[in-house]
Amino acid sequence: GGMLPSCVSVSLITHDNGEGAMKRAALWMVTVGLVGFVAVVSCQAKERKPKAEPAAVQPAVEPAPQPPPVFTFTTDEEMQEFAKIWQQRQIALTRIAVLQSYFSQEQEGVKRITEELSAKYHLDAAKSYSLDVPRKALVEVERKEPAAAEPAASEPATPQP
Repeated sequence: GGMLPSCVSVSLITHDNGEGAMKRAALWMVTVGLVGFVAVVSCQAKERKPKAEPAAVQPAVEPAPQPPPVFTFTTDEEMQEFAKIWQQRQIALTRIAVLQSYFSQEQEGVKRITEELSAKYHLDAAKSYSLDVPRKALVEVERKEPAAAEPAASEPATPQP
């Protein structure tokens, strides 16, 4: 039979605090690990069935039809290699989820700080400022645009590669 069910999906992208994402990712990995382990055990159990079975006394229960395998392993080593590769992928996806969560947290922090600067010091995040220490004043400074820059658009210019 197939090793891992084809219904195993990969959706770790979350937008909440890192802890929740970590817990979900860890739980998800454990679930995938268990599914993989159960699949391996059930395959081995099928192979160990005794050859001479007495005639069935009770009517046989039809097993639920299983989807055709996407890939069939010929050896345990092949299966272990797949498991190793799959695990590397899961670890990378977990890291991505944690990094995305961390990135979101940092963005929220910047947003809060920007709001505070705007409320307290009347700063516009789109403009540049200089601290004039002798005058104890904040002064808006012109951003130095590259010489080849086009007339300022409503959106900030993105650097060209």
